[in-house]
Amino acid sequence: MNRQLTTSITLILFLLASLLPGATDNSAYAQKKKIILRQANTLEGGTMRSPLTGNTEPVRSVAGDVIFQHGDLVLTCDRATEFRKSQVIELKGNIRISDPSSELYGNHGLYYPQTGNGELNGDVKGRLLENDLVIKGQNMFMNERDDTIRLAGNALAWHGKNQLSGESMLIRLANRNGDRSIERITVTGQAFLAMPDTLEQHSELYHQLKGEQIVITLDEASQLRSIESEQQAELLYYTYEETTPSGVNRTSGKRITLEFDNGKISSITAFGNATGKQHPSSQRTNPAINLPGFLIRAGEKPSF
Repeated sequence: MNRQLTTSITLILFLLASLLPGATDNSAYAQKKKIILRQANTLEGGTMRSPLTGNTEPVRSVAGDVIFQHGDLVLTCDRATEFRKSQVIELKGNIRISDPSSELYGNHGLYYPQTGNGELNGDVKGRLLENDLVIKGQNMFMNERDDTIRLAGNALAWHGKNQLSGESMLIRLANRNGDRSIERITVTGQAFLAMPDTLEQHSELYHQLKGEQIVITLDEASQLRSIESEQQAELLYYTYEETTPSGVNRTSGKRITLEFDNGKISSITAFGNATGKQHPSSQRTNPAINLPGFLIRAGEKPSF
C-alpha cells in the first residue's frame, strides 16, 4: 500500500474517531454524519495550543489541496488541523465551504464537527446560489441547525444592483420544496438599503431606506414580502404619475414598513412621529437630496 493512501486512511480513521460510539460526545446528531477526507498531500501529528482554550493538546494536521466532506458540506483549504480535546478543526488558507445552496470563502476559520457550525475571517465573502445573493464582511458565522449565516463587521450584500449594508447581517434560510432559499435578512447598525429605480435605469437613481435595523422578508417564491426599517427610519423614493416623473418623496419615522404584492410595492407606512416631504422633479438628480450615508459600492462586490 502506498504512503499517500495509507496517510489518507489513517487520517480518516482519526477524524471519524470522535464521531463513533464511545466518543466523548455521543449525541444522535454527532453520529448522523461522518467526516470523510477526500484529498490531502501530507499528514502530521503533534501538539499545539487550542484556538478555543489556549491549552496545549494533541492534534493531527493535513496539508496541501485538502478536501473533506461532512454531510452535504464540502470543505477545502490549504491546511486543516483537528484539536481532539477541543473538538474543533482549524482551517487555513484558501478556505471554501460549500453545499448545494451556498459557497463561503475565507483565509482562516474554525469548523465544529459536532454541531456543523463554522466561522470564517480574512477576506470573507460568499454567495447564496438559489437567490443569487453575494455577501461580504470581516467575519462570517455559519449555524447549520438554525439555518443561518451571520456577517459581522462592515457587512455588505448585493442582489443584482440592489445593495444592503450595515454593521452586522443575519441571513435566515428555509427549506422550501427541497431547496434552501432566503427567508429573512436582518441588518443591524447603520442599516442602509439602496434599490435602483427601474423606471429610469439610465439615470442611476436609487430608492433609499435607512435605520438602525432593516428586516427584509421573502416569500416562498423568493419575492419580496416586506421590508421594515426601525429606529430613526428614513425613506427616499422617486414618484411617478403613470410613467412620468412627478418628484421625490422623503419620509421619516420611528418605523417604516414597505409591503409587497408579487414583488411590487403595494403600500408604504410610517409610524411614530412620522413626517414626509415631496420634492419637485427638478431635484431628482441632485446629490444633495440623497439620504445621509448613501454610497454605491459596486466596486467592492466580490467576484467568483
